[in-house]
Amino acid sequence: MSEESYHRRFKACGTDVQIAPNVFIEHPENWIVGDRVRIRHNLTAYGQQKEVRIGSDVSIYPNLVIQGSGTLQIGDRVTLYAHGYLSIGDQDGRIVIGDVSHFAPGYALYGGGTLEIGQYVAVAAHTVITTVAHDPRCEGLIAKSSHSAPIRIDDNVWIGANATILPGVRIASGCVIAAGAVLTKSTEPDGIYLGVPARRGQERGNAAKSQE
Repeated sequence: MSEESYHRRFKACGTDVQIAPNVFIEHPENWIVGDRVRIRHNLTAYGQQKEVRIGSDVSIYPNLVIQGSGTLQIGDRVTLYAHGYLSIGDQDGRIVIGDVSHFAPGYALYGGGTLEIGQYVAVAAHTVITTVAHDPRCEGLIAKSSHSAPIRIDDNVWIGANATILPGVRIASGCVIAAGAVLTKSTEPDGIYLGVPARRGQERGNAAKSQE
């Protein structure tokens, strides 16, 4: 489908929206797109999402896959770098991304249990944030078991490369989740969390002073 065809088929479309070739959106009629949005090559959106709402000045780099029938909301001035995966989940699933957040290549976001990401959140490469998981306590086939719980990431958070955020946690404002950490419990504000499972290491201010 051509760029012009998507403009006409979107539920609403702002001005100066650029859509590269090789973009496939199965149900663009449920998309609301703001001004100056850039959608690069090979975005693929499978299924019929309840609603996809993209703010203004959003850049989506090549090879993004969107899957599921829930709701996706992306704020203004968000950057989604290449090779991302957004699994929205069923009709009750939801991913919300706040303004001026960015995601480095290779991220995977799962919103089946509701994922809310605040403003000014920086997510480094190969990070997994999942509201759903298999249940290791089940007695049957573990691959067919699942449980879900919401994740909330407050404003001004940095998640390092290769980190994993598991269901049911809240990352408080100002936190740093170190590279390679596995976060299983909610955090307190302005802390640096390291390790597997992640534990609070030091205050952000104290970390800065120790490097002086």
